[in-house]
Amino acid sequence: MARAGVVGVLLSLLVAADASAATRTWDGGCGVDTKWSCAANWSEDVDPGKEDAVVFAGTATGNSTVDSSFAGSVASVRIKAGYTGTITLARSLQVFGPFTQLGGAFTGADKSLTLKGLNVRDGSFTASSGTTSISGALKISEEATFDANEGTIDFNGTSSATLSCAEASFEDVVFTHTGGTKTVGPNCSLPLGNDPSAGSGGGVRLKGELTGTGTITAFKKLILGETGELSGFSGLQASTMIVEGTYDFGEYAPFTVASDFIVGPGASFTAPTENATFGKNFTIGSGATFDANEGTVRFTSKSPFALACDGEAFASVVFESIGQKTIGSDCTLPLGTDPSLGPGGMVLNGTLSGTGELSQTGLLEIGSSDPGLDSFTDVFVKGSLVLTPEAEFTAPEGTLTVTGHFTVAAGATFDANEGTVDFDALYRTSRTLTCGGVVFNQVVFTNGGRQIVGEDCTLPLGENPTLGDGGEIELNGTLTGTGTLTVDSPRLTLGATGGLSGFSGLLGNGALKVAGAYDFGEYALFSVGGDFTIAGGGEVVAPEGSAEFAGDFANGGSFDANGGSVLLVGGDQALSGSTTFEDLTKIAVEAEKLTFAAGATQTVEGALTLEGFSAGERLSLVSSTSGTKWNLAGVGSRTAKWLSVKDSNNTGTEIEAVESVDAGGNIGWSF
Repeated sequence: MARAGVVGVLLSLLVAADASAATRTWDGGCGVDTKWSCAANWSEDVDPGKEDAVVFAGTATGNSTVDSSFAGSVASVRIKAGYTGTITLARSLQVFGPFTQLGGAFTGADKSLTLKGLNVRDGSFTASSGTTSISGALKISEEATFDANEGTIDFNGTSSATLSCAEASFEDVVFTHTGGTKTVGPNCSLPLGNDPSAGSGGGVRLKGELTGTGTITAFKKLILGETGELSGFSGLQASTMIVEGTYDFGEYAPFTVASDFIVGPGASFTAPTENATFGKNFTIGSGATFDANEGTVRFTSKSPFALACDGEAFASVVFESIGQKTIGSDCTLPLGTDPSLGPGGMVLNGTLSGTGELSQTGLLEIGSSDPGLDSFTDVFVKGSLVLTPEAEFTAPEGTLTVTGHFTVAAGATFDANEGTVDFDALYRTSRTLTCGGVVFNQVVFTNGGRQIVGEDCTLPLGENPTLGDGGEIELNGTLTGTGTLTVDSPRLTLGATGGLSGFSGLLGNGALKVAGAYDFGEYALFSVGGDFTIAGGGEVVAPEGSAEFAGDFANGGSFDANGGSVLLVGGDQALSGSTTFEDLTKIAVEAEKLTFAAGATQTVEGALTLEGFSAGERLSLVSSTSGTKWNLAGVGSRTAKWLSVKDSNNTGTEIEAVESVDAGGNIGWSF
């Protein structure tokens, strides 16, 4: 297309745009016919369309009627001061832009009126007896006359706007805006009716008054300004609430803030005498006043939230939340008797008070110098307990139960308060105890999971203690006590840095693995109910008396028989690694098998006793690899009866096996 042609097209578009977005001024050219649809009533004899600005000026003073033949929408309306007529709706009208009135009269009759904004600076404005919808700002000047006409004013839309009312009276007001914040000016008193909603997704900033009955609901942010007032209501439900003035909710029920709640600096808030429920962050600003009014404050958040209290007092606090909560250092929270902190974790920098048992599900991290948990008889943490470097923790005088990790950071202090700490791993995942060298009064393990005791832990178990309740324990620290240590766990691992101090016996119902140096020489009782393993680097000094093993005996380190006896008292068992025993005994109680590691040597310097149960239920001695010899040495006494022997290379005292079977491949035996 030629350049001239392009220019021509652009000019045509501009002319068309000007023609479609014109200013139509009322001139009353139709005479007695006051209809907006009569084209001669307008400048250029064209009635206005939805893109046109409508103007009423002093050039024509006659009345005007928005009639049923008119299309029903315009871009804006401006009634100038010189206009003295009355504009009446005989059909609904929508104004996409501002509606400004400086003179004359406007009446909505019973027709719906939809406005972007309404600015009545002078003259008389009568709203619809049905609904007048305003999506933007409202400004009524003191010089103007506003008549609500017993209709409803609906503040809707998605944008923020300010409502200035000059103390005009309203019959019924609704907020249906879905976005933005409507600011109710200090000269507005808006009646909302019974159980009203203050917005449908948009916020409200209150500097004036909202009146009504029942429960007021704000689905978005509700800001209660310094000059604002709520009158007549008996309940409130809000999403976010910010208090900037003085507000008394003493008689409200319900009172619920689903999200953040803030009492701003210098503001004053009186809580309900019954319950106030808060769903997320709770903040009392510096210098604010919070009157608990003897009511209960409840926290119900499903996501992480924080409390900042500015030292204000509470009557009663309840946690029903599942989100992690952070309690500020300026909070002191009375929890009552046998309270629960809810199923969410807690970072405690403030103080909790109460009586009985305190229970917590999830992490409990202490950052406070005075957390106040010693006011409770017992504390049950169904999760991990962490003492940060700033913590000064006094345990309850009864029992502190921890089912997760236990961590004491460097710099933290721990006062056992003559109480008991119960490490109770409820779940079969690993739990680590990092003690920071703190001193305990009494420790018990009632775990069903796996506990890893750090090397900085010294745990006093008391007299004849029982360790665990089906759980597994790895000891890298020290267990102290007296009498017999009973291990009711499927596995006890004695780590390279671990130690047992003060005990005189060990009764294990499960497996025992030794990875460090342990001396059981003075133990009067030593019994292992499961497999016994000496790991590489492990060193075991056996009791001077006897030691019983019900499972496999695996020596990958060092075993000092110490002149004592080893009794193999299980069913089918195995010996692996090369070990020197003083006395070794295996007497079957039914048909059983004792497997020797192929190529390894078992040396018995004293008495060797190997017996089956009967000629029909023999004890079978076999190699771990059929056809490969297992070695037996030693020159002590030998007793063998009711055996079946295979692949044995006996280089010591010849063994006479009574009523036994040579299954082949044996050296140093007679049958």
